[in-house]
Amino acid sequence: MPAVSGDRVYTQIDHQRVEVGARAAVLGLVFVLTALTGSGARHPLSLLLLGLLAVAAVLPVSNRTIRRWRPVVEEAAAAAIVASTQPYDEALLPYLVVPALSAGLLSGWTMAVVTAAVGAVVLMSRGLLEPNGLEDSAYLVDVAQWSLLALAVGMLGAWLRRVQTQRSSDADSYAQASRLLEQLRDLSRQLSGGLDAVSLARRELESIQAVCPFDSGTVFVRSPGGLMVLLAAQAPAGGPGWHPDLVSETTWAAAWRTGEPHHSASGFSGDPTTSSLVLPLKHGERLVGLVGLERASGGFEVTEVAAAARVLDEGASRIDAALLFDEVRVLATTEERRRVAREIHDGIAQELAVLGYAVDELSAESSGDRPELASSLRSLRGEITRIITELRLSIFDLRTDLGPGMSLNAVLADHARAVGSQSGLTVHLELAETPGRLRVETETELLRIAQEAIANARKHAGAENLWVSCRVDPPHAVLRVADDGRGVGPGRHDSYGFEIMAERTSRIGGKLTIGPRDGGGTVVELTTAPDSEGRPHGDPRTARR
Repeated sequence: MPAVSGDRVYTQIDHQRVEVGARAAVLGLVFVLTALTGSGARHPLSLLLLGLLAVAAVLPVSNRTIRRWRPVVEEAAAAAIVASTQPYDEALLPYLVVPALSAGLLSGWTMAVVTAAVGAVVLMSRGLLEPNGLEDSAYLVDVAQWSLLALAVGMLGAWLRRVQTQRSSDADSYAQASRLLEQLRDLSRQLSGGLDAVSLARRELESIQAVCPFDSGTVFVRSPGGLMVLLAAQAPAGGPGWHPDLVSETTWAAAWRTGEPHHSASGFSGDPTTSSLVLPLKHGERLVGLVGLERASGGFEVTEVAAAARVLDEGASRIDAALLFDEVRVLATTEERRRVAREIHDGIAQELAVLGYAVDELSAESSGDRPELASSLRSLRGEITRIITELRLSIFDLRTDLGPGMSLNAVLADHARAVGSQSGLTVHLELAETPGRLRVETETELLRIAQEAIANARKHAGAENLWVSCRVDPPHAVLRVADDGRGVGPGRHDSYGFEIMAERTSRIGGKLTIGPRDGGGTVVELTTAPDSEGRPHGDPRTARR
């Protein structure tokens, strides 16, 4: 039996235990009340029938419809038993809450209301069948009280059902996620090409090149925000027309709309000496992206287009899986950063704040008779305050992230302004970006590199001004962070900031330059275009503050 089904079975068993326990407790109460009032001797058959009714109500039934309506039938039968006693015995009325509770637990509030209403109607029938029966005010009061009590208990059961269903659903989701992640982990170890979307896209371009030669090629995929993002390119590929326009009447739009290959006698930039071809990247019936090809000599033959389409049919599933894996990885990284931020805030930051208050008390007590100790304590308090400020800024860095509807420059501007206001730096921003977007992973790495560069300037440079510029024109981007501080100093064995920036740069195939600024200070510059060897420029290990 699947684990999910098992979780649901456990929930049903808990409901059965509650129902059995409630029936046993209420039957015991009824027997005690009838014994105290002496009505048990007058109505032994009624007590026997209620006992048999309780036993019948907990017997296992496989039919769902019967299980759903059984509490209603039980309520009607119990009310009939109570109404048929001569004289009427109010000690039997408590049993009416049990079927309503059962209905709420099994089917929710609707059936709980129906069950309580059926019991009230059956009880009122006694007054309709007897002469002047409805004039018995004591009976009417008892019926009203116990009917409302049955309704309240039934609604309580419906609430318990809802809470347990939500918990069960949440547990089911986590159990299913755990199984899927385990399968993904085991499967990713067996994949020959791994789960790097960029590498897989480049491989697809190489495979297409073998069956359908081209001079320039790109692979675009649709981002969660709905924009087309460049995944891989085989140079030279760029310029006007190369970025997919899915709104205007273009070859890109035609291929996306129909899900079929479309070619044009002119290139993407409108050059009549070249021809262009757009191939849909489809996984099953779902469009994942588009592949654009351009050739300078002649058009694309039908056989070449068909061969290229077959290559993509095989490779689309690999790219789609890699993109999903990237999304899961980004979500996991974001959640981990937030978890670390919470732990810092709730842990060491709070403890340091308490320590600061303790130092304040000691400083106040020693200010009169021991001025030297008071001065040392004030210095210690200043250092604690500085550390707390650094922790708060670190928490802010960890929680700063790119959302689906947020641009890189907008997040970067907010971050730089916030850091500048808290650290006394004058921030100068120069930001520009086109409507296109970089890949989420590239934007994230650029943001983290900018955060590290800004943090270095804030902590170590002793600067007054901070210049942050970022120009984004996919697939290119240039990030520049400069300060007017003391400049690049000798390397320290305990400093890893520049090494981390170099590692992040290498992940996106960019180049990183770290050096002195004209007029004093430091400049950190990154571009997303790699050099001929695909390595970052400069050696950050020799440029630590």
